[in-house]
Amino acid sequence: MISADEIALVCERLGTRSERGSWYRAVRPQYLAEALNVEHTSKGMGRFHRAGTCTILYLVGSPDASLYEVEYITGRPGVPGGSIPNPRAGAFTILTVEASLARVIDLTDADTREAFRTTAQELTGDWRGYWQRDASTRLQEPTGPAPTQNLGGALFACGRFEGFVSFSAQVPYEPILCVFPDRLQRGAYVEYSWTDSAGLEQKRRIGATKRTLTRVR
Repeated sequence: MISADEIALVCERLGTRSERGSWYRAVRPQYLAEALNVEHTSKGMGRFHRAGTCTILYLVGSPDASLYEVEYITGRPGVPGGSIPNPRAGAFTILTVEASLARVIDLTDADTREAFRTTAQELTGDWRGYWQRDASTRLQEPTGPAPTQNLGGALFACGRFEGFVSFSAQVPYEPILCVFPDRLQRGAYVEYSWTDSAGLEQKRRIGATKRTLTRVR
């Protein structure tokens, strides 16, 4: 993958597309009302972010894939007998999240990957090892931000994109949608609904008001 500085230059000339449709997210039942909260991502890290670089919402392309993403199911999807329920996973609820975005970059597109000189393998590869290697481990390099974290941070910092599409690291034939709530433009949103403990339908939306969660009655 190209350097962070080079990524910033490429971002200025890349085209975007819209993304409107259904995506999925598996959450613990006790967090149904906060399923779009992303504050924790500014303090922690994931495949495309690290602390202090951005806030990001991860969604996935199918209900089954959402369970692999939270390790409710482990193993090798698509292989007979290759999937194993995780007995320690606990309960999850799968939410359907409707997205309506106007400016998305698509990393599943071959030309876009070529612009960043990256591959599907790199986009789905090991990012945790960059933070696990140090002077006490047998292998000590490479360390620091993973290439995918540099990419996600640069796409956010560019300011042009409301999010991006990439590959699921758990289910290789499924996409993920990474949304930057702080970059949503007027008219863009993601929303979901669920039934609360009283049997009432509730809806939450995150839109151009940035990280404000709006109840839609």
